[in-house]
Amino acid sequence: MRYLARPRRRSVWPVVLVLVVSVLVAAAPCTAHADGFSAKGPVGWDTLRHLEQFATLPQGVQTRQFSSFDRAQNNNDYNHCLRHIDITGCVMAEADGPGEIDAIWLTSMLISYGGNDVGNIVVVLDGKTVLNAGLWSVVNGTLGAPFVYPLVANASQSSGAAYIGVPMTYRSSMLVYTTGTTVPDFFHVTYRAFADAEGVSTFDPADKAPDVISRLQAAGTSDPKAAQPGATTTRTPFTLAPGQSVALATLHGPASVSAVQLDLPQLATASTGRLVLTTARIRIEVDGRQTVDAPVGEFFGSSGDRGWVAALMTGLDPASGRGSSWWPMPFADNATLTLYNGSDNLTLTGNAAITSAPCPTCATALADGRIGYFHATSHSVPAAEQKTGRDYTLLAVSGHGKFAGVALGMAGPSTGAFMEGNERVYVDGSRSPNPNGTGTEDYFNSGWYFRNGPYSMPFTGNPVNQTATSGCPSDTQCVSAYRQAITDAVPFTSSINYGIEHGGTDNIAADYSSTAFWYGDTRTTQRVSDTLDVADPASETAHNYTSATPGTPGRLTDTYEGNDGTPEPVTMTGRTTRAPVTFTMAVDPANTGVTLRRTSDQNLGPQKATVTVNGAPAGTWLEPLANPNHRLLDDNFLIPPALTAGRQQLTITLTPAPDAPAAWSALRYTALSQVPPSTDTTAPAAASDVVARATTTTSALLTWQPGTADHYAVYTARGTAPTISAADLAGTTPVPSFAHDGLDAGQTWYYRVVAIDAAGHQSPPTPPVSLTIRAPIQLNAWSLITTAKGTAPATPQFWPIWPGGAQLLMSATAPGQHTTLTFNIPAAGRYDLSVVHSLAPDYGVTTLAIDGTPLGAPFNGYAPALQVTPPQDYGPFTLAEGPHTLTLTATAKAPWSTNHYAGISTLTFSPASTPT
Repeated sequence: MRYLARPRRRSVWPVVLVLVVSVLVAAAPCTAHADGFSAKGPVGWDTLRHLEQFATLPQGVQTRQFSSFDRAQNNNDYNHCLRHIDITGCVMAEADGPGEIDAIWLTSMLISYGGNDVGNIVVVLDGKTVLNAGLWSVVNGTLGAPFVYPLVANASQSSGAAYIGVPMTYRSSMLVYTTGTTVPDFFHVTYRAFADAEGVSTFDPADKAPDVISRLQAAGTSDPKAAQPGATTTRTPFTLAPGQSVALATLHGPASVSAVQLDLPQLATASTGRLVLTTARIRIEVDGRQTVDAPVGEFFGSSGDRGWVAALMTGLDPASGRGSSWWPMPFADNATLTLYNGSDNLTLTGNAAITSAPCPTCATALADGRIGYFHATSHSVPAAEQKTGRDYTLLAVSGHGKFAGVALGMAGPSTGAFMEGNERVYVDGSRSPNPNGTGTEDYFNSGWYFRNGPYSMPFTGNPVNQTATSGCPSDTQCVSAYRQAITDAVPFTSSINYGIEHGGTDNIAADYSSTAFWYGDTRTTQRVSDTLDVADPASETAHNYTSATPGTPGRLTDTYEGNDGTPEPVTMTGRTTRAPVTFTMAVDPANTGVTLRRTSDQNLGPQKATVTVNGAPAGTWLEPLANPNHRLLDDNFLIPPALTAGRQQLTITLTPAPDAPAAWSALRYTALSQVPPSTDTTAPAAASDVVARATTTTSALLTWQPGTADHYAVYTARGTAPTISAADLAGTTPVPSFAHDGLDAGQTWYYRVVAIDAAGHQSPPTPPVSLTIRAPIQLNAWSLITTAKGTAPATPQFWPIWPGGAQLLMSATAPGQHTTLTFNIPAAGRYDLSVVHSLAPDYGVTTLAIDGTPLGAPFNGYAPALQVTPPQDYGPFTLAEGPHTLTLTATAKAPWSTNHYAGISTLTFSPASTPT
């Protein structure tokens, strides 16, 4: 979001530090599935009523988000509705299957000033309208409970946006939209998807939830969890010299830390308060592992300076000098809480009060993965080390658990432009980020660079917002914000990479510091049990892939949304159809559920299909997203565990909905079996078929066939095969593609690729390939029209959307018609061909051939409106010096196309690598 934030005061840096500390440890029931909860844990109001269960790690749950993010990734994160209802209604979220809406956030310039330009906000759950009222009637609390503060907030309360945080559960479907003639400028809807509806009822607005509201209104002042029996309290005075640590508590389990309370007299003084928060650190070791090492300020929710925090799980009151934390911290055998004095010449003195109580079930629940260890993981990157084009990492871990929140500090240019950055979350190896946000202050449920100044609410807040006039360095804005993901914690079963951009396109250098709160451990609870590559004959045969009309195999070279770094092209084959398809997938017989992941072409949408598993209904797979700018998408379908338990193989039938606007697309299916916690010891399958091609005289692009990897490491050396060592590591990438820049013409480079899974295990390296950097040969197809021969007319078309302003149009009217062009290769060698195609309503399916030899899979040129593709990769081949022919042949009319036409513009012959 673009806006210049207002100046804020900042306190003076301190020189003396005195500290009084008390630490409270109380028991919390650690039994998962207690009180009748299913494997997914508490849902709806119960999540907030049973915070003692917050260490539970849910099964069969994914946290997702719809937002107005810029589909082209140019920071224009506004006015992107999923679709429209009655012409003007903006659909912000839509899903089939059971789940829970946890947060609705939206803003516009008018909303930020207290106006309403979006009409009513409507929420429909399981076919029943549970909310239909003017936006400000809702967020001002006019409707009454449960839609009252702090479960709703207006722009004054949230510092620039409208917010609804009432957890609304549903059993089969949800729809969220606005009714105004103006669509929301910026929005996001965060929700949880459930594998089944066990323990889920349709949200009833008649349930006023007074107990929950009362608890939230007291946030930051007392422990929101119920008191537990058997608690004891011990107080110990201490004196701590600079650079030294003191044990505040040594506990024996099984038990659970429920509260950490520090009384900090110097926090109330501007001259010492900042040092208290930034140099003193809380460290916690449980069961032989360090799980917490965080600055005191971030641990309580305020990064970098003194700010008032009244959050649900933490509180910080600079006036009284008290900081409190109420995250439950279960352990099996032992726990040690330590305070470290990181100041240079100051002595900390104070008292520690420790309260603890037994938790008999904690040891077993931790061992079997039903609950997780609490972590507070800190990280910082100064502006000088911030990498252009790379997200700032809030948390990157492997294993299983859930992300529960973050305290983030930022100091950047006084324009506030660093807050243009979106959060992007990659879960369990997905190449598509979800959530995928719209701006930094938006992530904290605020707007316009925290327009109305610091604030604090139970789930989000902006404790500090300062400029140079209030203590921040010259021409700098200093911001602290927190988010506690209580109802919308993000579960993961093998890995999570939670990042945020610094600037709208990772282009603003700023200081970042953060502490991420999460539960879990290093064991994984997910196993990739099978992969089906659609349109690959061997893979389809192995998986019994059948359909009456499977769709013509086609190739696609495109990118994923939100790659951490420059999106790199990936080439895959697949099919698009409106007919049912059936296939089998192997699963782990010990599974507790299965996620079916689809990699698809999201050029057109929405896409929708009913799902059956072994003949039993499993639900509806709805994907409302569409993005012609970045067409590759990974999305997930949670199969109900009752249909997968004890099975080694699933027979899956997908029946595309006849009323869906777009046909069903699939490039790959992956079965992810949810299994008991285990330590991953298996190396991933290796990458294969590495091809490097010179894209310019100073750069090369590598592509390969993927293995079963979380990411890949690329090794390179000049003049000789690289060693698999840090010295020859060129970089890593989450997709099977990598750009190598900073080269010179005439150089010869060698490449090898290693697949790496979420646990860090490495595959054997690929055999080396070598590439000599030379300029690509680039031709415009329309410029070759004088050489055209064949049975289909070929004519030039001129329009600025095409590279070079023109394309060649082949006006085929029947299958088999073709156009052959003649082109010249000035030097013999190995080349990789890429072609820029056009899509249009009257374009059909085509193939390409060089000198009569077919190249790869067919290309489907249909789209409901004219658009231009990125260069489509047709792979490497060897060409002699001299003339050659390129033949474009119409093979079929796409089912929705009105003709067999085709359009191509740029032809690029890139020098390609040679295996060694």
